[in-house]
Amino acid sequence: MKSEIRTTGSDESLFVILARHARERSPMELWTTAVGGVVNAGFVWWQFPALRWVAAGFAAVAAYGIGGLSERLLAASASDQSASWRNKALVVLRSVALAGGMAAAAGAVLGFMAAALRGWQH
Repeated sequence: MKSEIRTTGSDESLFVILARHARERSPMELWTTAVGGVVNAGFVWWQFPALRWVAAGFAAVAAYGIGGLSERLLAASASDQSASWRNKALVVLRSVALAGGMAAAAGAVLGFMAAALRGWQH
């Protein structure tokens, strides 16, 4: 039997999917995600230094919330030409959240691998 790989015609990437999911969430869900992620990351980082990879995972979740809030605000003010400086600031905030989230997720994965493999040097 021949294996077939199904492809779609869309150009969806991880970032497009995350942005779409963030737009589907309510602002309160995104605020809760952002604040909860920041608080949990700070608490774990401060109280349990050996589990910084867990804190990095919480930081990635917080970045998702912050990026989602920025995405929703950008979508809401897309037609408003008077808030061009605000839109630029939201784009910068979304970009910083994206970069920080990617770095935090990579740190969480590498930290987990180091913890799971007992001192794996990466």
